[in-house]
Amino acid sequence: MRMRENLAVEHDESRRRFCKIGLAGISVGIGMTMLGAGGVFLGAPAITNRAKGQWIEVGSIEDFEDGQFTQVVLEFSIQDGWAYSQQRMLAYVSRKGDELKALSATCTHLGCNVRYDEEGNRFICPCHAGVYDPEGKNIAGPPPKPLSLLPVKIEKNTVLVYNKNNEDEANA
Repeated sequence: MRMRENLAVEHDESRRRFCKIGLAGISVGIGMTMLGAGGVFLGAPAITNRAKGQWIEVGSIEDFEDGQFTQVVLEFSIQDGWAYSQQRMLAYVSRKGDELKALSATCTHLGCNVRYDEEGNRFICPCHAGVYDPEGKNIAGPPPKPLSLLPVKIEKNTVLVYNKNNEDEANA
C-alpha cells in the first residue's frame, strides 16, 4: 500500500511540474506576442512615415552664374499622420555651361550647415572645422562622408532640385 502511495505522489508531482512548465511556456508566448505587437505599433510610424522627396523650384537658369556656387533654400511641406509642417533645407547649385550640380549644405558630421568659401574654393563647416572640396568630398576635419549630391534638372528654363539624394526615387 505504501508503494502505491509513493507512486501516486510521484505521479502528482510530475503532473504538477508539467502543468507549471506548460503554463510558463504559454505565458512567455503571450508576452512575446504582445511585445512584438507593441513594437510594430510603436515602430511602424518610423518605417512607414518616410517623407517622400520632391522637386523644388529654385529659380531660372539665368539666376545661376557660370562657375559659381549659389546658395538656395529648398522649402517643402511634409506630412506626418494628419499634421503638415513646412521644412527648409539649404543647398548649393553650381553651373558650368548648361550643366548643373546641386550639393546639400548639410554637413555629414553632425548636420550643421556648411558655407561656401569663395577665396578658398571650398565648403567649411563652422561647428567642427569640417572642410569639403568643390565636388563635396570631405578633405579635412571630422566629416565621415562627402556632402550629398542632389538631383537637379531644368524644365522650361526653371531649375529644379530634388530634396533627397536618392536618385532612384527622383527618377520614379
